[in-house]
Amino acid sequence: MRAKTLLQLHPLAKLASVPTKPQLVPQILGYISALLFLGARIPQLAKNYRKQSCEGLSIGMFTFSILGNTAFTLSLLLHSLDNDYLLANIPWIIGSTGTLVFDLAIFYQFHLYHVGDTPSIISADEGDVQQIV
Repeated sequence: MRAKTLLQLHPLAKLASVPTKPQLVPQILGYISALLFLGARIPQLAKNYRKQSCEGLSIGMFTFSILGNTAFTLSLLLHSLDNDYLLANIPWIIGSTGTLVFDLAIFYQFHLYHVGDTPSIISADEGDVQQIV
């Protein structure tokens, strides 16, 4: 008899169809998806670096992205650590954990390029930075 994981004992576990063996088309699409997810952060990281600013970015969006990708990766890893299962899901694991790394890099940029303790605004007329009081 095969041991069941905690997630497999849940009544809704049978509704979740997670691949356990690699299939060609889903694997190809998974790797394409992983490349696109990873590539999506690179232009933003480069722009932030060039401008030495994260102005206009929502730290909340990146917070939720990190939480979502962490939950997704954990859901895959908690489902099973079987080699066939992991091999079938490696594109999504790479995509979500890789995106986590890039999102953490953007968090670092938020910290690195943060100016002072008070938010600032740029005057449209003069281009001067003024402290919000």
